[in-house]
Amino acid sequence: MSVGYDAVPQKYGIIIFTCMIDRISYRMYGMADMSPRILSYTVVFDPADGGGFVASVPSLPGCMSQGETFEETKKSIQDAIQGYLDVLREDGEDIPRESEERVVGSVTAPEPV
Repeated sequence: MSVGYDAVPQKYGIIIFTCMIDRISYRMYGMADMSPRILSYTVVFDPADGGGFVASVPSLPGCMSQGETFEETKKSIQDAIQGYLDVLREDGEDIPRESEERVVGSVTAPEPV
């Protein structure tokens, strides 16, 4: 599994993480001669109420994980993404892809009175 990331601290401790992960374990599907394609997914890390982090992948609905530390959460969400993609592949579903052109930012709004 290949991993690259660019963590950007955001207001309120939210961290955006781009996770590059091997698409599928090709040997499992008898395609060892094909080189794996690398997909990149944005992961949002939110601080958990009891400590640690909760990670979610907006492009993969329901793909979430958690951990006590950032590193543990990062590893856990990578495993969750790989499992999510494996299930999609096994079910013959399309593998979601994120656009190369992503904009991540913060927007402020006044607190209601």
